[in-house]
Amino acid sequence: MTYRLLMLAMVVSLACPSASAAIGSRIWATGGVSTIEGSAGGGLVPWALLGSYASDQEWGGTLALSRAETDDYSLSVTGAGLNWNNRVELTLARQSLDLDALVFALKDGFDLEQDELNQDIIGAKVRLVGDVLYSPWGQWSAGVQYKRQRDFTVPEA
Repeated sequence: MTYRLLMLAMVVSLACPSASAAIGSRIWATGGVSTIEGSAGGGLVPWALLGSYASDQEWGGTLALSRAETDDYSLSVTGAGLNWNNRVELTLARQSLDLDALVFALKDGFDLEQDELNQDIIGAKVRLVGDVLYSPWGQWSAGVQYKRQRDFTVPEA
C-alpha cells in the first residue's frame, strides 16, 4: 500500500505545471532512459546522468514501463523518477518476475502458492560534480538503492 501511495505522489507531482522542463534543457534522449531498477541509465546499468530533461533550474520526471519475455520467464517493471534542479534524483520501481517454469519444477518438494517474485526499489542519486558534455572529466554522481522483496516464499524454496 505504501508503494502505491508513493507512486501516486510521484505521478501527481509530475503532472504539476512546475514539474516540467523546457525543451532543449538537456541532451536529447538522455532524459527518458531508465534502468530496470528505476534510476536513469540504460538497461541494467545506472548512469551518472539524472533522469528527465530538467536543467539546473527546473523540476522534471520520468515514467517507465518495461517488459521482457522468454519461453519460461517474464519480467515486468514499472518505475517513476523525480529530478530536482538536475542535482537530486528520487526513484521508485516495482519488478515482477513471473516464474511459472521454476515453480512447476519446485512444486514436488515445496508448497508454493506464489508463482512470481515482486520487488520494490527506492533509490536516490545526487550529482556531485561535472557535466556530461561541458566538463573535461564528465559527470560524477553517487546513489543508493533500497530493495525489498514483497514475499519470500519462492526465494526461501
